[in-house]
Amino acid sequence: STCEAFCREGLCPDGLFLFVYNGGQRMRHEGLTVRGMRAVEFDEYGPDFIGCIVHELLPVAERAFGVEVSPDPELHFVTGSSSGGLLAWNALWFHNDFFRRGWLSSPTFSAMRGGEEPMFLIRKAEPRPMRLFMSCGTNEPDYFFGDSFYAACNAKSAFACAGYDCKFEIYPNGNHSHRYLEPALFRRAMAYVWQGWREGAKTPKAAGSVRYRTLVGDLPSWEKADEPMPAGHRDTLATPYGEYTFNSFAEPDIREHILVRDKEGEQAILNKLNTLGFEPHSGYYLLHETEAIFDFISGERDGLDSMVELRYSDSFRSLRINKGEKVSYGVHMKSGEDYMTLEVSYDDVPKKELADIFRSIKLKKKYYRLKDGNFLLLDSDTLQQSVQFLRSLADPRERHCGRTVPGKLSGADASPDGLGISYR
Repeated sequence: STCEAFCREGLCPDGLFLFVYNGGQRMRHEGLTVRGMRAVEFDEYGPDFIGCIVHELLPVAERAFGVEVSPDPELHFVTGSSSGGLLAWNALWFHNDFFRRGWLSSPTFSAMRGGEEPMFLIRKAEPRPMRLFMSCGTNEPDYFFGDSFYAACNAKSAFACAGYDCKFEIYPNGNHSHRYLEPALFRRAMAYVWQGWREGAKTPKAAGSVRYRTLVGDLPSWEKADEPMPAGHRDTLATPYGEYTFNSFAEPDIREHILVRDKEGEQAILNKLNTLGFEPHSGYYLLHETEAIFDFISGERDGLDSMVELRYSDSFRSLRINKGEKVSYGVHMKSGEDYMTLEVSYDDVPKKELADIFRSIKLKKKYYRLKDGNFLLLDSDTLQQSVQFLRSLADPRERHCGRTVPGKLSGADASPDGLGISYR
C-alpha cells in the first residue's frame, strides 16, 4: 500500500495504520434507513470521540495485531477529510499529548457542531506543539453552515496569527476534499509533517499570537506543582424559622406544622449571594472565582452582613491580605568579583514568587494571590516605589555616583520583569 511504501522509504516511521469510519444507528422498525452518526462523531467539536479512538479502539487494534504503539506523541500522525478533517483537528488540539502531526483536507471549520470555535481559540489560547499540512479546493461547498473554502482560509489565517508551522495548499477549481490521499499529494503532506523525524526533530511549539505573548510574556513551561489547587470556599445557607432551621436547598421537615416562609426575603438573600459571586451547588454555595474571594475578604459584601448571620471556618479566618508595606534590600559583593548582587524581599513573601508578583504589577493587577492562598496588594505606595527603584536600576541610562552604570540581567527572579539584576 502507499502507507507501507512511505515507511520502507523512510518518509515516516513504521507504524500501525488505523482507518476509522463513522458509525450508524439501526432503526428499531424494519424498513427504515440506518441513521448515520457522522455529524455526532466527526463534526462535533470536542475531545470525546477522538478520546474513544485513543483509549478504546486503539488498544483493541494493538491486541488484534500483536503490536504495541509507542506512547511518544512525536510518532503519531492523524489525517482526515471534510468532517474527518475536523476530527483530525480535535485529535491535535484536545489530545496533543498523543498527536503532534496532521493533515487536514477541506476541514469543516464551519458552524455545524462548533467547528467554527477553533478560529478564535487558536488565536487566544496557549499554543500546542504540532506540524500541520492543510489543503482545499476553490470549489468548496457554500451552504448554510458557511463557505468551506473561506473557513479553510480563516483557519490558515488563525494558524499564521498564532505562529503555527502550517503549510497550506489551494487547488484552483478543485472540489471538496480535492485529491485527498492521491499518492503524489499524500507524499507531499507526509514529507512536510514528518520532516526531521529520523534525526529526532521535535514538532515546533508556536510562539503564540501577539496578544498571547503580551499577556503571558516569558513565563516558563508548565511544571507539576506539589501543592494542591487552591480550593474555593464552600458555604451552606441555613434559614431559621423559630425552632426550625433548614438548608435553603431542601424543603423543611415540619410534619404536622404549617410554616409560613418569607419567600421574598429568602430570594433577596439568594440574589445578594449571586451578586457577590457565590455559585449554587448541590446543598451549598461555592465562592470560587479569585476576584470574588478577594472582594469578600476585603470587606466588599454589599450589605450581606446586615441580612444574614455570617459564620466563618478557621481556614477562612486564616486568609489575610498583605499590604506589602515592608520591603528590605540586601546588597552583596563576593570577593574577587566586580559586581554586586541586589536581593529584594517583601514582608513574608517567598522569593520564588517575586517574578510572578512583578509580572502582575506590570499587567496593572490590583492584587496577587500567593501560593498559600493569601493575597498581596499591589497598589501600596511602598511596593510601587520599590518597583520604580528597581526599574531605574535596570535602565542603563540612569546615572549613579556620577557615572553611567551598565546593567546586566541575570537569570534570577527579582526584577520587575522577572529577572535578577547584577551591576558591573
